[in-house]
Amino acid sequence: MEYRIERDSMGEMQVPADRYWLLRLREVIRISRLVSRRCQLKLYMHLVS
Repeated sequence: MEYRIERDSMGEMQVPADRYWLLRLREVIRISRLVSRRCQLKLYMHLVS
């Protein structure tokens, strides 16, 4: 599979050459997963305490 580098103000990321990904979209997906995990951890800690 061939890749290309997409760049923006947040940095750069390697993406498949045959896909039209937006770098920001991938970052939003990554960040939303992190936020979701943090919320789950806070909820767990609240229930345990």
